[in-house]
Amino acid sequence: MPASWELDQRDNGVFFFNPAGGYLQIDQTDTPADNAKEDWERQERTISRGFSGYQREEIVALDEPYLDEYISAADWEFTFADSNGRMRAVNRAFHNEEKGYALFLVSPEEDWEENRELLDTMTESFEPAE
Repeated sequence: MPASWELDQRDNGVFFFNPAGGYLQIDQTDTPADNAKEDWERQERTISRGFSGYQREEIVALDEPYLDEYISAADWEFTFADSNGRMRAVNRAFHNEEKGYALFLVSPEEDWEENRELLDTMTESFEPAE
């Protein structure tokens, strides 16, 4: 994580807040679904209600290199409105036999490309909990 991002541990995950706007939330479950893409599609209707002006960009299954270490992986990308303007988000889910993980990145649209690259770097260096 960039040194300027502020760590905040909460009941619903670990958050890293970007001083320029947005955040990364890391979450895990002991009961992951078998197929990450299908799970995002199933959850979309309920979860999207929490994001004003929600617009789905895509939900896609991820292949290599994610499937080298995980059984299933998918990205759910969307935009929404908040008090800071239009935001873009991607919720990246992946799981092994024991646990499922999600890296949820939210960024102002104007900073999206830079922050999206950061998500890819964080995913590559992610180490599941023991």
